[in-house]
Formats: sequence, C-alpha cells, structure tokens
Amino acid sequence: MRKFFILIITFLSFSLASETLNVIKVVYTPKDFYVGDLVTLRIYVETPFEDVLESPKEIPKGEWVDIKSVNLVDSGSDESIIRLSFTSFAPGLKLIPDIFFGDNVLHDLKVQTLSTLDDQFTELQPLSPQLVPPGTNLIVVFLFLGIVFGPFLIFILIGTIYRSINIAIKKYKREKPFRDYYKVLKRLRGDINEKTVRDFYVLVIEQLKIYLAMRFNRDFSSATTMEMDVLLETIMDKDSTDELLSICRFADLVKFSHTNSSILHREKDLMTIIDILYQLEGKEKNHARF
Repeated sequence: MRKFFILIITFLSFSLASETLNVIKVVYTPKDFYVGDLVTLRIYVETPFEDVLESPKEIPKGEWVDIKSVNLVDSGSDESIIRLSFTSFAPGLKLIPDIFFGDNVLHDLKVQTLSTLDDQFTELQPLSPQLVPPGTNLIVVFLFLGIVFGPFLIFILIGTIYRSINIAIKKYKREKPFRDYYKVLKRLRGDINEKTVRDFYVLVIEQLKIYLAMRFNRDFSSATTMEMDVLLETIMDKDSTDELLSICRFADLVKFSHTNSSILHREKDLMTIIDILYQLEGKEKNHARF
C-alpha cells in the first residue's frame, strides 16, 4: 500500500511539472478511417519556449488503441510537427493516451473512429433476435400472388369443374340407353331357359327399338322391320344392318308364325346384338361380364 501511494505521488508531481503542448491542427491520413485501419496523424503543436521538444522515450499503451510509432518530425522554436501512427479497435470519439516529450506532454488529443456499425454503438453489441422467421419473404410473395391471381385461378378451377361435370352428365345420359339395354340382354341370357321363345324375341326386339330411338333420336318405336331397314342404313354399316334385320325378321316369324328356336340359336342372336351395340357405342368388345 505504501508503494502504491508513492507511485501516485510521483506521477502527480511529474504531471504537474510537465507542460501541456498546445495543438494547432491535426492532419489525418486517411481522412476517414474505420476500426482496424492503420492511421497516421501529423500533429502541429506550439512550442512557445526556448528549448526544443525531445523525442518520446516510450510509446504509451491504451485499451482501445495500438500505437505503432511516435516520431518528432520537426522541432522548432515556434512550431513542431509530431507524426503518430496507430490502429483503433473501438469506434467513436476516444482520447489518445498522454505522450511525454521530455518535460512536455501531448494531452487530451481526441480522435474519431468511424464504424460500419450504427454510430450509436460504441462497442460490439450482442446478437439481436431474428425479426422474422426464415421464408417469410417467400410467404409474402405467395400471399401477394394469391391475392392478385387467386380469384382468376378460382374462376378457372370452377369453370373446369363445371365443364367436367357437364361432360360427365352428358356421357352418362348418352350411355344410359346402352346400359339399360345391356342389362336387359344380360338378364335374358341368365333366364334363357325359363322364357318361351316368343317372349324372348318380343322382349329383345322391343328393347332394341327403345335403345335405338333414345340413342339416335329416331322413330324406331313404331317402325316395322321394313321401315327399320331404311333407318338403320343411316346409323350403321350394311353388314351390321343385315345382321340386325335378320334377327328382326326371325323374331317376326317367331311372333306371328310360332317358329321355334334352340337355346344355342338364341344365345348366338344375343351375342350378335351385343357386338353391334359395342360397334355403335364405339367401345371395345368385352363379353367377359355378359
């Protein structure tokens, strides 16, 4: 403790004995400098005394600055030039440590160090929390596109769904006569042993006329076999027309002349009608479910 007080007293007495140099101007090189830059100062000081300045015996050290060199460039009776090189490690306005030139001291020299950080910060700040989560900008872009193009896309989607439903309904309605007649023929195929020959052919031909009338919007319901000949030529080829008319004529013989028919013959007629139906509907033949 005694040594500490002695050092303080010695320092104070030395400081009181020293004369402060009056700074005339300071020239910075570079003019604007940042943390970590090497800076050179040319300091012009007054020397209003007979003795010239002495070069400093030691370079002071500071917590925020690394002084590289201190040189007395010119020492005159009225003005002296000091060159000081240093690197600053803290932004803001700071005091250069006192530099002693013999009995004279360069005191209270301030330098302004710029920083790429905000000027209000004099030291590095802790990491700030993230303002927005990752991907926010992308979400904003998508929201903007959704607001701008959303109604248009919804309109297109609704239109597409509406057209698809209409197409499905039209397809269902168009294929309904085929499905209904196909069910009748399939049921007859299963009941071929139970129905009489006359009932079989009457049902086949009646349902055939209903199918043709609904499918092609022609007056087949009350048409005779001869009239059907003319109507069929407009919707199918000649071979299919001849096959279908052949079945119709045989059905007339069964209905009016009580002509008999074997089960094999009736099954063959059913398969012929099925083939013609698939041809008219533009479908691939599939007898696996018949």
